[in-house]
Amino acid sequence: MRMAGFFPSVPTQVNFELAYAPVNGQWRLFGLSVNLGSSAPVPPPAPPPRAAPAPSAKSGGPAAAPKAAPPR
Repeated sequence: MRMAGFFPSVPTQVNFELAYAPVNGQWRLFGLSVNLGSSAPVPPPAPPPRAAPAPSAKSGGPAAAPKAAPPR
């Protein structure tokens, strides 16, 4: 029987494989393999810096009503 897995560590993933053999009706560890994976998993990227909000133009009074079209 073989069992394989990994530990998702950063920056290097650790992969392992265990091999078992039946001995007298019980599973015994027969082999062990450990390897370092590539750069998976990759940590999430840092969020971009937030820009300062632009100053809003505030008018002192109520909003102006739209002008009506002149009569024809």
